[in-house]
Amino acid sequence: MRIALTLVLVVAASCNGSSRSGSSTGSATGGGGSGSGARPSQPPPPPSRTPLAPKLLAAIGDALSSHDAKRYAALFAPDGISRRVPLRDDVGRDAIAAGAQTLLDAFPDLRVGFARAWQVSDDTYVATWAWTGTNTGSLAGAKPTNRRAGTDGVAIATFTADDQLRELDLLADGATVAAQLSGSAPEGSFRAPPDVPSSINVVAPLADDADTLAAIKPLYVALDAKREADVLAFFTEQSVFDDKTAPRSAIGITTAKNLFDGYLATFPDFTQLPLDHQWCVGGYVISAGTLRGTYKPANQRVALHFVDIIEAKSSKVAELQTFSNSLELQAQLSR
Repeated sequence: MRIALTLVLVVAASCNGSSRSGSSTGSATGGGGSGSGARPSQPPPPPSRTPLAPKLLAAIGDALSSHDAKRYAALFAPDGISRRVPLRDDVGRDAIAAGAQTLLDAFPDLRVGFARAWQVSDDTYVATWAWTGTNTGSLAGAKPTNRRAGTDGVAIATFTADDQLRELDLLADGATVAAQLSGSAPEGSFRAPPDVPSSINVVAPLADDADTLAAIKPLYVALDAKREADVLAFFTEQSVFDDKTAPRSAIGITTAKNLFDGYLATFPDFTQLPLDHQWCVGGYVISAGTLRGTYKPANQRVALHFVDIIEAKSSKVAELQTFSNSLELQAQLSR
């Protein structure tokens, strides 16, 4: 189940005629469930089978920023998979190159960079990234707008033993891009294009990561149980909420309460457990899964992929970044 509470307001606005609209990642290993009490300290993750992985992540950004789709595709194994919910999977280097070329044609000055990475298993990294570009080419058949666009995103990258990408799940908000390009979305109703990172920082694991994970897991249990007091207990007046589908970040317990109440009003029966993945590295709890529930205004069941990255301090949420693609919801609501 997803923590990003501001999404409800975004979806409600989009379904009432606003230009805003909702993506995440893939495979399943391990999930939610509660976790509390003392646990032995978590050892550092095993040595990476792909020690070049951070350089390969940087190479993704370099290839795309160089506008070389074939070079980008060559970073994948021959049968590699690129996922971008809600689009179809690109399987194999030819399909991956073609998918990248579509973006490069629409944004010929595209720039992509990775900011931060976490090694979550011996062959898998989670990383945050950002892109910007000017829409001077056709996008999905639409005429160029000559406007700047860009978003923050998250990736889950799995590597082969010989340093190639086996799977790359990319998640960013397409509705933000649509609003940036529309020319009609009210100013302040969508997020501006971000700065593109120039280097990648690999977060080191901490000895108490297992304890941190155990402390944060009950937050997801409380959310699924709709226990507001238990949810709010994880936040302080300094807690930052950064939903990448929303126009801006927010802060504080009152914000959390208002968003939680609005969320319940919109998706009264939502669930997000069991999660597909949940890890903790360097004091950051990373959760990936699918929110499912009934969108009350349309009385329609929907599903939304998400990734949450929680920076935890003293068993509280210092900052919550959450990634999804509002277009995934809009596609379901328009059927």
